Amino acid sequence: MTKPLITLEYVKSRLHHWAGWYDKDQDHPIGYARCSLEYRMMQEGVVIKTQGVKPLPCDQKAEEIEAYVCELAIDAPHIAFALRSHYFSSMYISLNKHDLQLTEDKKKQYVDRGHQWLLWKISIFYEE
Repeated sequence: MTKPLITLEYVKSRLHHWAGWYDKDQDHPIGYARCSLEYRMMQEGVVIKTQGVKPLPCDQKAEEIEAYVCELAIDAPHIAFALRSHYFSSMYISLNKHDLQLTEDKKKQYVDRGHQWLLWKISIFYEE
């Protein structure tokens, strides 16, 4: 494994990638179909039913950051929550205002601490 240059900018780019991966539409078709058979016939003109298992998409770099943030949430949930509210869209931001009552300054402090913790954690991973 090639060791990347571990800098704060690298950590922030990994966090943006993580948030982009988890924030996009990840509701894998489990349960109800996204659209009716009639709608698909009307839009596509033909319906082809495939057989077999379709693997779920996976992004190892995003999963790695998610695992680190979950680990951080065990000891410092306020820092992990601040990271999520900083990098994810409206869902977490609205929760942030009502549940933790964080001021913008406090949230920035927690996000900075999260950056430093992840910098340390990723550095340890690549040293092994």
